[in-house]
Amino acid sequence: MSFVRGFQPGSTPVPGCPGLSIGIRNPVIAGAAAADAAGVASLSAFVPPALSGRTVLLQAVELDTCRASNLVAQTLL
Repeated sequence: MSFVRGFQPGSTPVPGCPGLSIGIRNPVIAGAAAADAAGVASLSAFVPPALSGRTVLLQAVELDTCRASNLVAQTLL
């Protein structure tokens, strides 16, 4: 599973997954992780202090099945 992030909402097609788009404009791959038997995957990341107060958009994409999670908006503290 891949995790993507960005700061602007939009629609970006997922390469290799016809018809699948994510809700982030100009997404950046934040990392990847394997899901456990319950389908749970997590990602940890360092957040620079300069980003405090900004809202980041996050979404997970499973390329093997061409599925994406809901879009999540998180304000960084």
